[in-house]
Amino acid sequence: MAVITISSKLQLPKTGQTTSYVDYDDGYYEKGSPITPRFIDNSDGTVTDRLTNLMWVQCPDLIIPGESGQHSILKNQIQSARGDWAGTTEYTAGDLVAESGHYYVCVVTHTSGTFATDLANGKWVETTWTSSVDPTAVAATFLWAAGITQCEGLSYAGYSDWYLPNVNQMVSLCKFEGYGAIDTTYFPTIVSDAYLTSTTYYIDTLRYWAFDVVTGVTVNGYIKDANDKYILPVRNI
Repeated sequence: MAVITISSKLQLPKTGQTTSYVDYDDGYYEKGSPITPRFIDNSDGTVTDRLTNLMWVQCPDLIIPGESGQHSILKNQIQSARGDWAGTTEYTAGDLVAESGHYYVCVVTHTSGTFATDLANGKWVETTWTSSVDPTAVAATFLWAAGITQCEGLSYAGYSDWYLPNVNQMVSLCKFEGYGAIDTTYFPTIVSDAYLTSTTYYIDTLRYWAFDVVTGVTVNGYIKDANDKYILPVRNI
């Protein structure tokens, strides 16, 4: 009989529950990975999860393209605009600048030299954005296939290997104490709704698994070509 050697242990995350309601429950033991801190804010618009070795876009509503023109609040996006390309101006990932009728979004925090050089070096990406700068606006939503395409085509924070997370990856972010299943310390603009995952619901392949970031539950009732939801791009490190 072959002997299987396990070279390393799988570390499951803590649930986030710190309140104990009876001895020996989850809040009593707080079992899970001892990695502290688990999440690292990389100060470039991304968050690294040291437990799963995944990197997440911190505020997808700042960098995911929206629609052109003026739209209702649900079609707008949070954005910060600058009016010049000054060489001494520090641009932060998510900043928006208009140039000759085109919009460009900053994808790597940097101090600009000349725009043409910065664009050639991948520090800016031309995109289509809403014309409104409404601070209460939310990110764009996508149908399932479009969400996958959007993540695959994303170039951000110096990386171009982003993808739409599967259902297990989304669930790995979940915490089970306090309002909201995703920690807003690291994902401050997360929308209280369901997010797409790349995982198909096997019983009905016209549907996909979504992750509800409020309740921390997975939902399989969404139809791929009919129900648009939010996206949270991820990459491996």
